[in-house]
Amino acid sequence: MRDLQRLEKLSSATELGFWAEDVILALDRITRRGERESEDPTLLTEAAEVLEAAVGRSEKPFAAVGAAKSVAATDTALGVAESLTEANSPEKVQKLLRDVASILREVAANQESVDIQPAIALFGAIGRQQLAEGNAASGYGGGTRSWVVEPVTSSFS
Repeated sequence: MRDLQRLEKLSSATELGFWAEDVILALDRITRRGERESEDPTLLTEAAEVLEAAVGRSEKPFAAVGAAKSVAATDTALGVAESLTEANSPEKVQKLLRDVASILREVAANQESVDIQPAIALFGAIGRQQLAEGNAASGYGGGTRSWVVEPVTSSFS
C-alpha cells in the first residue's frame, strides 16, 4: 500500500510540474516569439481558473474545487504564493494569484505588451516545488541519496 501512495505522490508531483512547465512554455511562445499553438489559449485560461480557485480556497479553505488535480494544483498554487509573499498576509497571496490569473487571461486573449514575469516566477516556483516533492516521493530528496548532475562527456568528436 505504501508503494502505491508513493507512486501516486510521485505521479501527481510530476504531472503538476509538467503543467507548470507547459504554462511557462506557452507564455514564452506567445509573448517572446509571437507563436501560438492551438492549445495555448485553453491551457492559459485553465491555469487562470486554477489560480482563481486558489483565491477562493484561501478565502474559504474547505471550498470544493472539483477534480483531484484541481485540488492538488490549488493547494500547490496557494503554498507557493504564500512562500513568494508574506505568509501572514492573505491579502498579498490573493493579490498575487489574481494578478497572475489576469496576466494569463490577457496573454490567452492575445493582448500585447503584457509583463509576464510574475507569471513566470509563480509557475517556475510551482515547478521547482513539484521537483522537490517528486524527489522526496522517489526517495532521492533530502535523504542519503540525491540526484547528481554531472557533465556528459563523449568520446565522439
